[in-house]
Amino acid sequence: MISAALTICIHSSSNHLSAFRRSLESVLTYPPESPYELRLGFQQAPMNLHYAVGRLCRDGAQIVREQLPGQTERFEWDVTDGPRVCAWHLSANPTCDGALLALLFQDSPIRSEYVVWLDEEVIVTASWWRELRQVLTRRVDYLGHLCWTEYSSAQADMLQRQPWYTGVPFLRRNNQVGGLFMAGFFAARAERLVEVHFGNLSETWMTGQVKRYAPHIVIGEMARQRGCSQVHYAECIDLPPGLSKYV
Repeated sequence: MISAALTICIHSSSNHLSAFRRSLESVLTYPPESPYELRLGFQQAPMNLHYAVGRLCRDGAQIVREQLPGQTERFEWDVTDGPRVCAWHLSANPTCDGALLALLFQDSPIRSEYVVWLDEEVIVTASWWRELRQVLTRRVDYLGHLCWTEYSSAQADMLQRQPWYTGVPFLRRNNQVGGLFMAGFFAARAERLVEVHFGNLSETWMTGQVKRYAPHIVIGEMARQRGCSQVHYAECIDLPPGLSKYV
């Protein structure tokens, strides 16, 4: 098997097929020129999993299935003249909000230098990989659609207790501590993602958009604490309307 030059992850946390289908089809329509691995994460989304298997697993392909703890299944197969595919399906609500990302990034060794993560509502356009690759040649650690979030006292305390916290002061805006994170889309060096420990985020990030992006907030703060280079980037990426501007 040829080693992948890039790992692309698509995160599906709903069972709405139309959004996931658009995202997956955009990647298949405009794939990287280099060999790549496709990782698909499904959280209580069996319809989307079935679509991916039907779309990507051609006649004669052998699927390797493994039952993991926490009502989680892992599937692996090779696509003729296409990527190697790894897929995870969580059939129950995870105890950790970052469980699906932990599976995508850490359950199976990543062989590429960079990982691209896409929310199921995000699609890529024709020149996305050519444009992104030019930026990655600068060896940026972490780039994507950069957003700001404020930290509550409980959230700040939780982040300070993480093993990667180095004591770098939190950012401030309008006298409120907070941090930067990437929403909808990001690319990161694989070695950085292996270091992330999400823990149980449900108690400190309880509602709305903040809860949805809690694992990404953790990644963003870890990147700051470790001195990683961060770049705002959303070229040739079609983001949902709510994320269409720099926050």
